[in-house]
Amino acid sequence: MAGRIPRVFINDLLARTDIVDLIDARVKLKKQGKNYHACCPFHNEKTPSFTVNGEKQFYHCFGCGAHGNAVDFLMNYDKLEFVETVEELAAMHNLEVPYEAGNGPSQIERHQRQSLYQLMDGLNAFYQPVFAANPPPTLRASIWISVV
Repeated sequence: MAGRIPRVFINDLLARTDIVDLIDARVKLKKQGKNYHACCPFHNEKTPSFTVNGEKQFYHCFGCGAHGNAVDFLMNYDKLEFVETVEELAAMHNLEVPYEAGNGPSQIERHQRQSLYQLMDGLNAFYQPVFAANPPPTLRASIWISVV
């Protein structure tokens, strides 16, 4: 791999990808009207606020604000870099990714970045239950917010 991926190829890849099928393979979607709904895979919720529009080929969560196209979803859900995501989508369609001349991140840089993502996931998994179990008192929080 060397260089940039042409925008024309990315647009073609998005046109070939059905976002409903892509997301439904990872998150069980229910059809409601012309859209599909599910609980958001990016935050904890009990009432579905995650919507997928197959006609416009995008998703949006009204709870956390996550939104985007098929590439954005795979990057966030599978925690992949942009190039890895495009390569995975291309493989799903039996396509080879063309690269333009130029420099991209090295294999070492990609590995280091992936290690940092894993570290952040671990920290998030540790601190999220701590903060959920011990929320700051409302008064303390409002004072803290007014000071900041």
